[in-house]
Amino acid sequence: MKIGTLKEYHDGPENEYLRVDLSKALRDIALMFSNLDLIDNFNSFVSTVAIKAGAEVAIRNQLRNKTPRYRVFLKGDEGSKDVVDGDTAWSPTFLYLKNTGLVDATLTVLFIE
Repeated sequence: MKIGTLKEYHDGPENEYLRVDLSKALRDIALMFSNLDLIDNFNSFVSTVAIKAGAEVAIRNQLRNKTPRYRVFLKGDEGSKDVVDGDTAWSPTFLYLKNTGLVDATLTVLFIE
């Protein structure tokens, strides 16, 4: 079987589907993916917290009785590099982060169910 050029495949009247319908569908899908946003498309919330050096902080869980499975540090200051999950277990009510460093930390965290 001879493989033709892309132009040959698109020029036939039977390939109107490829030229018009499929092309539009691919543009629509690309537009949909370009508009995806973690916060809008996942059960999640964002919190900005300040944690003193060596301290653990409780953050009210905003996921309606569900404990998040993931957390993503979005941005923070120099002290935020030493922030980890707290010693206290996460619950449907509160989530805990701990600053293990020697300086205070301020950071923004995304929690995802």
